[in-house]
Amino acid sequence: MPATQDQALTILKRRFSLWRLHRAKGTHIPEDLWEAAIDAARKYGVWRVSEKLRVHLNSLKRRLEEGPQAATGRGPLHFVEIPGCVVELQDREGLRLRIEFRDGQSAENLARSLWKERR
Repeated sequence: MPATQDQALTILKRRFSLWRLHRAKGTHIPEDLWEAAIDAARKYGVWRVSEKLRVHLNSLKRRLEEGPQAATGRGPLHFVEIPGCVVELQDREGLRLRIEFRDGQSAENLARSLWKERR
């Protein structure tokens, strides 16, 4: 994880830790912390943020999907060129696969080759 991502998540983890330290038993996570977690999940991935902040993965996914930036399914589709991306997969036994693309063309080429193999 690049230093800026690690630093941002460490700061957010401290906020969650402070809240947990001083919260009354049975208190729900405050909305401002949820919003920060959702923002981090958009940037760094739901699984990574859930693990780092110790929040329930499905709760974070649901909140992310319900947020104002969630897809509504209405209107035309728009495509955005992504200069690079990281794909991370993990199976139930913990085996991980990480593929990092420096440009969008590499990701597209891999996707096309996988689809060709399937047919």
